[in-house]
Amino acid sequence: MSAMHTDKRPLSVALVDFDGSLQLQACLKDAASYIIGLNDLEGVAYFCTPEAQRALDQRLSRYHARLWFLGSGNYHYTSYLLMKRLRHPFTLVLFDHHADAQQQPTMLSCGSWVAEALLRLPRLVKVVLVGVQERSLDGIAAHLLQKIEWLPPDRWTAHTLLQAIPTRHIYISIDKDVLDPRWALTNWDQGQMPLPYLLELVRALGTRKKILGADVCGELPPAQQGWFGRQLVEATAKNEQANLAILQALQDALSDGKLSEP
Repeated sequence: MSAMHTDKRPLSVALVDFDGSLQLQACLKDAASYIIGLNDLEGVAYFCTPEAQRALDQRLSRYHARLWFLGSGNYHYTSYLLMKRLRHPFTLVLFDHHADAQQQPTMLSCGSWVAEALLRLPRLVKVVLVGVQERSLDGIAAHLLQKIEWLPPDRWTAHTLLQAIPTRHIYISIDKDVLDPRWALTNWDQGQMPLPYLLELVRALGTRKKILGADVCGELPPAQQGWFGRQLVEATAKNEQANLAILQALQDALSDGKLSEP
């Protein structure tokens, strides 16, 4: 599907369609400023080859949304390409069940993009991990851990989160696998964070920080793990409700003028 432009919204929203998972979410599509069809690209699932990365970067550079829905977590590495655009020193606030910070020497991947960002983006001052399982920190290089702060569950508070951020500007990345399966269903193992808790933290960030942009992933790909018919419809509806709630929380967070030029 080719990219198309719909009506303008206060918060410009892009749906990046790698695998069709977002095409099933009619209400979210209605809220989008752009729907960017990328299902013709090869070499982009889980890993992104150098050739595919150049093509993807070129496609995305045509759009200037502030909130990006990226499909399943298989494409979370797209966050790295979006953060490359930022012109201010910033902190990445990552809500995720996985750290995504394992170095991968040959290709950008959904498990390495945070490491790649820390190594290659000089404006990235720090990464704050919220919802990440502790064992996901194993194997992260020591020089990267110096710029990473992991918040355990007993520190998932607005006060602690804001204290952990040293910069005025932030970028927010949300993988819905951070959520308890009652609130969303993904194709990765999931955490236990309630959706209302996540929304509260997002709104709190907007009260004190300037948000340069945000992205959301964690859809269930069509027919994933044999899900068809009613199961897929119910999972998609649950994920869309979470996406719409996150969209509203980000609109609330940005409504007081905290949105900053990237």
